[in-house]
Amino acid sequence: MRPTGNPHLPSPYPEAATSDLPGVPLSSELPQLSRFAYLGVDIGTSGCRAVAIDGSGKIIASSQSDMPSPLRSAPGRSEQDPWIWWRTLCRTTRHLSGQLGNRPPAAISLDATSATILVSDHRGTPVSHALMYD
Repeated sequence: MRPTGNPHLPSPYPEAATSDLPGVPLSSELPQLSRFAYLGVDIGTSGCRAVAIDGSGKIIASSQSDMPSPLRSAPGRSEQDPWIWWRTLCRTTRHLSGQLGNRPPAAISLDATSATILVSDHRGTPVSHALMYD
């Protein structure tokens, strides 16, 4: 199943270019896809990586930033300050956006470390370190 996106931007799916469905670009509109950047961001326990591609799938920019390893507070227990994640994400995406030139982002995909518990308040603000899987 294809994800839905911003209806005001061209579809990033070139195979749909021959379709006559409403909102799906025609072959003549495909060159517009290269005007946009499509971003992928991966936040792991040791760093953040980001890549931008154009409408044809060509990599047009990339960036990565390291972050400190999780703290080992007890045997079998690891934790990490979520604000480190935020600062690393901001640094990585700021560097990436500086490489995009006049290509505005049309979509973003975000992936992060799994099996992590982060307790937050009613506003979504973290109230402790994140408890990591081991």
